[in-house]
Amino acid sequence: MAIYDENLSWIVPNDMVIFDETKRTEMGELIRQLYTGGEPLADHLGDGVRYSSDNSFTRSVIKHAELFSKVSETYFYLFGYDGDMAGHNTYYEGAETVGHGAETVYLFCSGEGCRGEGFPEADTITRKRLIKLWTDFAKYKNPTPEPSELLQNITWPLLNTDDGDFFYLNINETLEIKNHPKETTYNGWNELYASLGYNDFDTY
Repeated sequence: MAIYDENLSWIVPNDMVIFDETKRTEMGELIRQLYTGGEPLADHLGDGVRYSSDNSFTRSVIKHAELFSKVSETYFYLFGYDGDMAGHNTYYEGAETVGHGAETVYLFCSGEGCRGEGFPEADTITRKRLIKLWTDFAKYKNPTPEPSELLQNITWPLLNTDDGDFFYLNINETLEIKNHPKETTYNGWNELYASLGYNDFDTY
């Protein structure tokens, strides 16, 4: 991370279309501020991991869902369950505990998940929940067509951002409907993009 502190222009997404090196470095300082409060990324490795995750996946996935929901029925979820089945045990303070694609281990035979037994009950329940949500969506175009004790009788709402909300299903040891995923950093990125004065971004 120290190399990024020395070259803050490197953490600026190319789709921000900032070519002036001074302005690009200034934007890099604002991005670092969003994650570390302006302190060096080298002293906040976990926050650096969050930056990398947001820049590689989160920001664009949330934006895509927001845009796609205006033309087609969309369900949004955030998977945060950190179980043994995923087979990961590396953590950094300040970072979240679940990596990109971790839920696929619970849906398909992959890595540790292929054993199928010897896991904590919470892992097994999470696997059953994901399989039910995904198969019901495939069958009914609705992941929660009727109440289910396995799913804690929740109803996963369609995504609709017209009124400023962004409701999604948070999948952890329990299921919970929440509003605005990654709100602080996502809003921060939106403000940074808006500050550029463009309205014709084709990537995000």
